[in-house]
Amino acid sequence: MMLSRVRNLWLAATALALTACAGSPIKVAQTVEQKAYATYGTFVIIEEQAGKLTSASTSLPPDVKRQIIAAAQKAQPAVDTMLVALSKAESAKADFDAQKIDKSTFQVVIDNLGSWVQQATPLVASLVAAVRGAH
Repeated sequence: MMLSRVRNLWLAATALALTACAGSPIKVAQTVEQKAYATYGTFVIIEEQAGKLTSASTSLPPDVKRQIIAAAQKAQPAVDTMLVALSKAESAKADFDAQKIDKSTFQVVIDNLGSWVQQATPLVASLVAAVRGAH
């Protein structure tokens, strides 16, 4: 179940990234949910590039590799927690739409997601900068 949600989140984030055209998907996103998808999608794409850049077969200087690895390790926990908060927000939205929870309860869940988006976004931006700086 969680794997299919992660796959669906990744697909949604990728779609958002592709529709953002020349702009940053994080900057183009309007709702907190879109920002979470965009942040997660950006992280997944950049983390893959970081893995390739820091492999033993690349000629990057060790200090550059360490900087990229450190940025990825710093972002990972916030992104993981943001993803959990996004899943809870999706569940809360379904519960709110089904009138199982009230608006204030739903808003608490959305505010929590917003907090994690605010924490994860600059960390992902730092990872993006580290990867782009290595090119």
